Amino acid sequence: MFGGGGFGDLFNMAGGGRRTVQRGADLQIRLKLTLEEIASGVSKKLKIKKMVRCERCDGSGAKAGTTPTTCPQCQGRGEVAYRQGFFTVSRTCDRCHGEGKINSQPCSECRGDGRVRGETTMEVEIPAGVAEGQFITLRNAGNAGPRKGPPGDALVIIEEEPHAQFDRHGNDLVCHLVLSFSQAALGDEVEVPTITGKAKIQIAPGTQSGKILRMRGKGLPFLQGNGKGDQLIRVQVFTPTKLTEKEKQLFKELAQQENTKPNKEDRSFFEKMKEAIL
Repeated sequence: MFGGGGFGDLFNMAGGGRRTVQRGADLQIRLKLTLEEIASGVSKKLKIKKMVRCERCDGSGAKAGTTPTTCPQCQGRGEVAYRQGFFTVSRTCDRCHGEGKINSQPCSECRGDGRVRGETTMEVEIPAGVAEGQFITLRNAGNAGPRKGPPGDALVIIEEEPHAQFDRHGNDLVCHLVLSFSQAALGDEVEVPTITGKAKIQIAPGTQSGKILRMRGKGLPFLQGNGKGDQLIRVQVFTPTKLTEKEKQLFKELAQQENTKPNKEDRSFFEKMKEAIL
């Protein structure tokens, strides 16, 4: 499903000489997905504009009732030879573009190209767990080739839309959780968002600001279908900026009872996050 294809490749045709038929150009289609769509997989219908086979001439490029004639420049070989010093070099015929045939009476609809601009709708299945920059190749869904040449491919390139609550790190999801001072000191059971809905998590007494909590299996699926990543929750203890007189008095009483002092943090949040992810 995932892969690439060449652009503007040429395929050899059976027959004499080295006549070629030009392949249609590949299409690049950028598809934006939400994290929710990436988590579950999704089917998308895409309306795209591309070169399609001309219906009037059925892609031959010739006027109805006529047929292409042998190219007089290359005599149907699709290439011409010329001397370069002591060597004879062959190059693609620039009159018939390597096809060996020309349309002396071109189709009025496509002007001899065998294709016209059109619009089509295609459906693509996006598997769960795809990532930004990956692409899905839809074989033969690209632009039609000129004069009955084979079509190119359509490359659907994945783009991730920013999420309001989660940052993605591989298959792990990272979010923030704000706790009150009492919740962090005493512990609590709180509700947190996940990519599939709400879930409850237990906060241990004495939880520090900057602590990373891990919810295993609550991240994004692995593309090959072997399990899921984790959800990492960074705790932030909220410090109030406005206190009532009663609250101030309670904190003063608490300060008099404190028998511990905060230690200098020896690791940054980023170091903790790196350790949690790895």
